[in-house]
Amino acid sequence: MTNNQGSKIDKFYTKNLSATARAKMYAMYVKTYTDAGEELWFKNTEQLFSRYPCFLTINNSQDKAYVMYQFKSKFNKISLVCHDSSPEGKALVIELLVKLLSSPGYILEAAGAVSWVLRKQGVPVISDKRDIENALDITPENKNDTIVMNTKFSMIDKYEQNYKRIFIDSSGSKYTSEDTLFGLAPCKFNTNSCVGNTCAAKKCARKCISAIGGKRKTRRVYQRKSN
Repeated sequence: MTNNQGSKIDKFYTKNLSATARAKMYAMYVKTYTDAGEELWFKNTEQLFSRYPCFLTINNSQDKAYVMYQFKSKFNKISLVCHDSSPEGKALVIELLVKLLSSPGYILEAAGAVSWVLRKQGVPVISDKRDIENALDITPENKNDTIVMNTKFSMIDKYEQNYKRIFIDSSGSKYTSEDTLFGLAPCKFNTNSCVGNTCAAKKCARKCISAIGGKRKTRRVYQRKSN
């Protein structure tokens, strides 16, 4: 973990980047997910930046680490986590995630090593099923996107995740994932009236005016010496 004293989170609208900068960030995405054995959903730079118009980094270090996110009604949902595979890049991306997810307005579905690292860093976990559904904009009536809680989940068990998400797309294809949802509290944003990609730049800059509701049911586990 890098020393975060004086660290500053930077938010960018991707269309303001040069073609060279976008190409470097796409190459970082490819390396991060290829090294992790994950499928590449985006086959070129245009596909990636069309899907995610905004990204965040720390201390202008997007050449080392960055995250991209989607707009949810009450959260910014971090969907891509990328680094240059160097020790510095990996430390920066964890520092960035810890900062974002420990403040209102950001969430991340994570599994495997990322989930365990975040739990050891004390990042809060949203543990109530209805809070998870609300955070992900899943309504009880939506039978094509469901959450099944894992009754065996333990914050100190690195191999268990909090729930299984089952999603059926418009073609009938079924996808399942086992995840843990990290985050603190939902937010009222200052640009909730702005909808559609035509106002993406404005939404990239949206700010959390206030946390919604009181404390959410969250759980933490602090760093342990064992692996």
